[in-house]
Amino acid sequence: MPANPYVIKQLRPENLVLMKGLLNTFGEAFDKLETASGALLFLDYMKEHPEEIRRYEELKHRLMEQHTTYRDSYTRGKKNYIEKIIARAKS
Repeated sequence: MPANPYVIKQLRPENLVLMKGLLNTFGEAFDKLETASGALLFLDYMKEHPEEIRRYEELKHRLMEQHTTYRDSYTRGKKNYIEKIIARAKS
C-alpha cells in the first residue's frame, strides 16, 4: 500500500486540519473537520482506500478550477465528499 502523504495539524485549538505538503493559495489542505475522531476516521479510511485518495484529488482539482478566487466555495465543495467518507468509515 502506498504511504499516505497527509498529516494532522492543529492550526487552532478548536480545529484540526489534514494537510499534504506546504500551504499555498488553495493549499493541499483538507477541510477543517469538526472533531478529532472525524479526522482520524477520514484519514484511516483514505489509507485503506487509495482509490478514494485519487477521487478526492480529482475533486479538489475540479473545484480549484471552478473557484479560483473563493477559498470558501472550494472548501464547501469538498464537504459532502468528506462527510460521505466519514459515514462509510463509521459503518
